[in-house]
Amino acid sequence: MGNIKHAGVYDIKSRIIKITEHLGDCILAAIFCLSMVYAMTTSLLFDYSPLFLYHIIFALLIIFSVMFYNKTTRLISLGAIFLFTLSLAIYLYKTNALAEFIESTGFFMEWVRNYTSVGASFISSYAIILTILICIAVCLPAYFFIVSRFNFFVVLFGGVYLFVIQWIADIFVSYQPFYMFLFVIIIYYFRYIYQKSSSEETADRTSMLLFSIFLLPLCVLILYIVMSLPVSEKPLEWPWLDKKVITAIDYVKNRFSYQTFDRFSIENAGFDDGDSKLGGSVNSDGTPVLKVKTPQRIYLKGSEKDIYDGSSWKSSSEENMPLSPFAYESIDTSSPYLDTFEMEIGLFLYTGDPHVLSMHTKEISIDVQFLNLRTPCIFAPVKITGIKSSGNNPVDIFHNGNGILYTDDYMSKGFEYNIKMRSVDLNDEVVKALLENSHRGFLKKEFRKLRQRYRFSPYSSYVQKADIDRALKRNGKTLLLIDEYISALMENSERIYSRYLQIPDTLPDRVMHLAYGLTLNAKNSYEAVRSIENFLSSNFRYTLTPEPMPEDRDFVDWFLFESREGYCTYYATAMTILTRCIGIPARYVEGYTLPSKQNSDGTYTVTNEQAHAWVEVYFEGFGWLPFEPTPGYNTSVSEQAASVQANLDNVNSNSMVTMPRDNDSNVTDSFSENQPAVTEKPEESHAKLNSLTIPLIVFAFLLLVFSGTITVNYLRRKARLRKFHNALPRQSILLMYGHILDVLSSQGLGLQPGETPVEYSDRIEGCMSSNSSFKRITNIFLTARYANSDVHENEKSEVYSFYKCFLMEIKKVIGSRKYWIYKNILGKL
Repeated sequence: MGNIKHAGVYDIKSRIIKITEHLGDCILAAIFCLSMVYAMTTSLLFDYSPLFLYHIIFALLIIFSVMFYNKTTRLISLGAIFLFTLSLAIYLYKTNALAEFIESTGFFMEWVRNYTSVGASFISSYAIILTILICIAVCLPAYFFIVSRFNFFVVLFGGVYLFVIQWIADIFVSYQPFYMFLFVIIIYYFRYIYQKSSSEETADRTSMLLFSIFLLPLCVLILYIVMSLPVSEKPLEWPWLDKKVITAIDYVKNRFSYQTFDRFSIENAGFDDGDSKLGGSVNSDGTPVLKVKTPQRIYLKGSEKDIYDGSSWKSSSEENMPLSPFAYESIDTSSPYLDTFEMEIGLFLYTGDPHVLSMHTKEISIDVQFLNLRTPCIFAPVKITGIKSSGNNPVDIFHNGNGILYTDDYMSKGFEYNIKMRSVDLNDEVVKALLENSHRGFLKKEFRKLRQRYRFSPYSSYVQKADIDRALKRNGKTLLLIDEYISALMENSERIYSRYLQIPDTLPDRVMHLAYGLTLNAKNSYEAVRSIENFLSSNFRYTLTPEPMPEDRDFVDWFLFESREGYCTYYATAMTILTRCIGIPARYVEGYTLPSKQNSDGTYTVTNEQAHAWVEVYFEGFGWLPFEPTPGYNTSVSEQAASVQANLDNVNSNSMVTMPRDNDSNVTDSFSENQPAVTEKPEESHAKLNSLTIPLIVFAFLLLVFSGTITVNYLRRKARLRKFHNALPRQSILLMYGHILDVLSSQGLGLQPGETPVEYSDRIEGCMSSNSSFKRITNIFLTARYANSDVHENEKSEVYSFYKCFLMEIKKVIGSRKYWIYKNILGKL
């Protein structure tokens, strides 16, 4: 009875000790999990205290401990989870709540996506659900690799992975979780060393727990010393690695990431909140979308908008017309080519020179290739003279009557087309004079002058004078300047004036007053538009994170007088409306700009980061001209800075607020042609890394570690062989034989307790090929180890020769793949 009672007491004591050990492991594991969870919740801007999170984590670890205690509890737990899920599904189905549950789940997932990508509003109920899911995702693997079966390297790389991602993605919000991780990982490292150096009998759970407790003061001291050391904000700067990683990211994106849309909008590239309203967060990325070959940087527009309602832009054009080649015999007033034709006619009317087009403009060819796009949109500049698809199968191209082109089907990666356009130098005196003399009625007035100059008859369909007839020859055909031609251009001009002067009735008066004040001293329409452009690009702050606009406010009014900050859509919208306020047609345009640098092959790779909005202004007799009010994109120096400032003094003080200027925007080389210069966005040239790029960066990091491991093991092998070769014969033999024993031990053929070297050599000899001389090598080793006689160089050479053959023998036994791992990764061979 006494023995039974003693055994029972011992069993209870053992259980108490075991439970205590397990709780100790859970407490330490919970600190590790807290460092992971707290790092993620702080990055998500969740305001949960570490103590609150620790309670959730510790409870989850206890639950997992019960669930996975043994095989029986695992089966019971899995069965209970299955029955609960099945019961819940049946209950929801019977109560007709299944659809509501699925809808609620969809809302939650959509909120998570929007909150993490575009910054949706915080919802506390969703946030706590997401936090619990994060805790489960962290605690479950932590239980298996810390509490159940300790694996130091999984713990180490798991934590390093998370914090490296946060550092690279620039979402490192709080240092507290990182310090927690350092504290725990130091304890686990010493625990790993202790476990590795101890035998199975001594390294039990109790001794491990006591060892961890003993290490607490030492870990605190080490952590304090490390935190006290001065450190650079960027301790590691590897430009070559950054270049390789970016190359890898671009390669994967170029192959696997596609973007699909029917009609282009800047929202497709990550601008705005996706609700069609102006403003909001920016979540663009570096996905390559176009490859463009062009002799100069240009704007490629994909959409134009004409109706502004105070909070968004819309297009009133839904026409779908096939694009036909331009014909001088039959002018199509809706054709995109009419814009170029108007410039040609305007230059001729103004100068009377039949060669004016070739003298003051030049034709350039542009090749465009789709990369990661699937869309019918055709991206094109202004002043086009021709467009055709490349390849053996021509694609029909359509237009909407306002310069926007598209195909009748979705075009995907590899689709190519060529554009011809007339490039205009805005510094050319004739071009500049034409723009400065442009006004409403310009075509009619100048044609009247020209007709009087050459005594045209308004009722004649042909030019009467032979010299004029010869002068107006173009491409082998006679360009007849008849009333019908000018009438067609004037009809198009009136259509533009009626379409692109729309202003909402709700627009505050102070916006109109500001437009008048800015252009009060302008001598002509072109100078007035430049004044507005210079004012916007010089007096407002560019930012990708503007302040949210209140409800029931006009977007332009809010931008000009309240927020005074924003990105391209803010500037383009404001300039379009201000220009319309002074009676000049303008339209809001979206598309892509080109990056500042070319590829090595002379092409430009356009990404979503080059998605942009700008303004096109109509000048009668010239056509549409792009303007760039966004700071950092416009490199032109304001020639009327003094007059603009003088104009500001005339604006009603109640409707004018001094605007801050962002002086940090960079200036790049300017365009020499008709497209204003474009540079990278002056703030946040790259958006935060998305979910695809983060794993790629981690993969590149692991690849670096992998290649570094191979390199280190290679250098170790070379150093070892050099040491064998340079050592004296006796020392060299001892070193080589010792390494041979290590190799055999790694393959489970180590020296057994009580086994003599001779017995060992007999056993190994039987495992190797018939021509093996391991016994002979063992005898040489015994002589070198114990005999007082000299060891000769030929014995050293014999052992060295055996060593190289021995490695080949090992390769045959374990196989090439396993041999490579042991040799290059584990460094055992």
